[in-house]
Amino acid sequence: MPKLLTHEQIDQFWRDGCVFPIRVMPEAAALALRSQLEAHEARSGGPLQGDLRHK
Repeated sequence: MPKLLTHEQIDQFWRDGCVFPIRVMPEAAALALRSQLEAHEARSGGPLQGDLRHK
């Protein structure tokens, strides 16, 4: 994945003040991570809490 904005993304930034969405990983990798998180939450009895809850 390139680390440079396209001309369209630059235009979007100047028009909207932000650029989104920006793909940071393949969809399959995101789905695998989500599955792992959901499995952990099921084992531990609920969602992550406190310092573990970060985006």
